[in-house]
Amino acid sequence: MRLELRCGRFKQTDVGTLVILADAFHKSRVHPVAFEVYQEFLTRAAPDDVRRPEVAFRAGLTAARHLRLYAAALPLLEKAADSHEEPQKAAMAAAEAMALKEALAVVVPQTDDMLLSGPVTVLRRTSGRIDISKVGRIVSETGGRALADVTQMLRSSVGIIAADLEPIVAKRVAGRLQEEGVPAMIIPADRLVALPAAESVRLAGVDRRGIHLAVAGKGTPVVLKQWDKVFYASAGRVRSQRMKTAFVDTGVEWRTGFYGGMGVKSGAPGWSIDPYRKRTEVVENTTVDIFTLDPFQCYRFVDGETGFLTLEVDRTQKRHSRLCDFMCEFLGCGIGVPIGEGAWISALDVTERRWRELTFDSITNFDRYNYWRLQLEQYG
Repeated sequence: MRLELRCGRFKQTDVGTLVILADAFHKSRVHPVAFEVYQEFLTRAAPDDVRRPEVAFRAGLTAARHLRLYAAALPLLEKAADSHEEPQKAAMAAAEAMALKEALAVVVPQTDDMLLSGPVTVLRRTSGRIDISKVGRIVSETGGRALADVTQMLRSSVGIIAADLEPIVAKRVAGRLQEEGVPAMIIPADRLVALPAAESVRLAGVDRRGIHLAVAGKGTPVVLKQWDKVFYASAGRVRSQRMKTAFVDTGVEWRTGFYGGMGVKSGAPGWSIDPYRKRTEVVENTTVDIFTLDPFQCYRFVDGETGFLTLEVDRTQKRHSRLCDFMCEFLGCGIGVPIGEGAWISALDVTERRWRELTFDSITNFDRYNYWRLQLEQYG
């Protein structure tokens, strides 16, 4: 998913101050915000501003090395290589840009021998928006799949382009995608990272040691997952349907008394009308999945359903009523752990303490998104 941190609070900041802020975020390892502020500088600075080459250099390295935003990093590094006055940094930018080009051109992370034994899956290597209809036609024409099935897969899974292809067909598909600027990789089906079943969390809390949680179920104990066991976190708003009973005002006068448990229309004792109707409504709940190691597990948090523990951190009591606040605390305690950037990019704007727009039509589609992201964490 494209990085969409909104830095509205920096819009009125002096251009020169933006570089200082970005460097401070970078030093604190808050790389997503650092990159966004670097970008804000490059957008607002004058074309002849002498700081542009250095800022492009820093932004490119931040995007490539810390955020894996390769497509965004490449033009920044190429610009720095062409314009930086320091030969050493210009050479470093050029080498980094060349390495990125080679990485984006690689479509098969494994050797050919590993691809000969069975079906494979083609995945996108980078985040960002794509033309689903265009990519769908490429996969349909090259891979021999029905166009409707391919486009449905792309819409529901975000990053899974095609599954269960023969290796030679998958290579053709990946090659065509590469030509169209959509880097892809091929993973043998038996090497895909399995998606563990999500365990619903009823209580959770964080401190400097790790995340404390208790899964749904009567009498389940609170367990501690230390920060070095936290592998990946993902968040999004998930749509679901539920039945709701509501009173329907029919304009009919009701009198006291019931026949068979149903209200009776005044003046018509021989029949009854139930003013309560069941209707289906669509709701959106923010959902967070946190994946941990040893063993590999998935813990699911749902806003309004998961409660939060009260923990003592530096002699202060931390209480949360919202999942958003809890996740901000989660990232604050886990800073420096690889999970930090992962959850940040996914859906949480920590600077504004709110969720960004990342919505899924069903929990199944959210699972598919996580399945793709897990492959990138492992192989990307």
